[in-house]
Amino acid sequence: MQRKGVRRLVLSLAIVLPLLGVSGILSIVVRHSQQRVVTSTRKLRKTWKRDEEAGVPGQELLPLQQNLKKLTSRRLGFIPATWFATYDGTTGSLQNLRGQTSTLWTKTMKSTKQQAETALKALEKTMGSFSATEHQARLQALKQATTPNAYRQLTQAWKQKKQSWTATVAKLKHVSGGYSDGHPSDVFKEVKTLTSMLKSAPNTKKVKSARVTVTDIKKYFAQSPQVQLKEHAEVLKQLKNAIHNVHVADVMRYQEEAGANPFGKPFTNYLRTRQSQVSVAIFNAKTGKTLTYHPSQRYDTASIVKATIMADLLYQSQKNHKPLSKEEQSLMTPMIEVSSNQAASKLWNTAGAARGIGQFVHSVGMNHTTPGQNGYWGLTTTTALDEVDLMKLFAFPNHVLDYTSRQYGLSLMRHVVGWEDWGVSTGAKGKVVVALKNGWVPTAKSHWHVNSIGFIDGDGRDYVIAVMSEENPSEQYGIQTVDKVSQMIWEAMG
Repeated sequence: MQRKGVRRLVLSLAIVLPLLGVSGILSIVVRHSQQRVVTSTRKLRKTWKRDEEAGVPGQELLPLQQNLKKLTSRRLGFIPATWFATYDGTTGSLQNLRGQTSTLWTKTMKSTKQQAETALKALEKTMGSFSATEHQARLQALKQATTPNAYRQLTQAWKQKKQSWTATVAKLKHVSGGYSDGHPSDVFKEVKTLTSMLKSAPNTKKVKSARVTVTDIKKYFAQSPQVQLKEHAEVLKQLKNAIHNVHVADVMRYQEEAGANPFGKPFTNYLRTRQSQVSVAIFNAKTGKTLTYHPSQRYDTASIVKATIMADLLYQSQKNHKPLSKEEQSLMTPMIEVSSNQAASKLWNTAGAARGIGQFVHSVGMNHTTPGQNGYWGLTTTTALDEVDLMKLFAFPNHVLDYTSRQYGLSLMRHVVGWEDWGVSTGAKGKVVVALKNGWVPTAKSHWHVNSIGFIDGDGRDYVIAVMSEENPSEQYGIQTVDKVSQMIWEAMG
């Protein structure tokens, strides 16, 4: 009995012990496999959570998460596949998911970085030269970004900055009437006018103050649109005050040439042969000097006053923000181009007759001009210097006539009829452009006033001129005198 029992025990052990060994080994394999799957799964889920928080889109992570769920829930019959992950490809699939996760991160980082770079380029293009001050800081911010969200924040900030900048520029253009040379148009035009007025002007107290204003405006132009918009109204007011305070008369007669005759001995010798009494004034824009000959003598204007009527009406239209009416335009052309007296009489009255013209000439510094009374506009009295000041209003930027008004007036004076094309245009050749207005009137028997005013531009010349004459025995005699004087001056100005 005892021997049989021993044999059974030995037989049982012989069967059970190997099974226990296999079972132990299998248990170790399963536990190791499950541990690897659990560890890999935890790492993946932790990585995905971190990546999503850092900016990887959740919808792009979702397919990877679904694949993981499928992998970890697979079964081989009734046995979980994760027990034998090393042998059935689960481990390889998990490794592949890690690779896809890394690729998705790299792809997201690349795309969000590109978006930030695009936003930066667009911003700096919009800001132009203003972007230079912060350019390096923006590049540094781009370099320091380490997550998609960081790139997205930069992109959003730069897009918002661009939108704000664009909106501010649009508002600035609206309040200033547009942009000129990259600056608010109204400020740019006004400072251009003031600068032109102050060119070579003497250092009077008013002029010094105005030059300080010009410097301030240049600093204003260097500010951002946000600052320019905020300060626009105050700056424009400051600029207009400066222009107003520097009266036209303060800058129009500067650097007058000394001496009774700046035109040379032949000029004097010629006038000694003539009965004509002559006065001349010239403003040479190339040198900034005013040249005169007998400047204080007063003359009857005759038809050259028509240029004053035109200037007055153009100035009034600007102040009232209304263009010339069709009727005014239809009268203005014949008054200037063919010297129509009928048109001049109507426009004289439109301008307010003697009183209205008087207010205008006083406001622009023509203090030696007295309008003719009782409708006799041709008997307005003036000086050569006052007439040069008048022509400056058409020829050069100023605060009285704007660019449109100046070009309108010059265009008419450049198209006078052939029989009136004499006087200051004499001697001009080639591509020289001359704008002029002539006038002649007898004030007594054998006593003619013959005058010519104009703007000469080209062939090295850039000047406005007034040649006034009286005591001419006839109209033709006066024209000959004015022609010869104008020709001598043309040659002297070359």
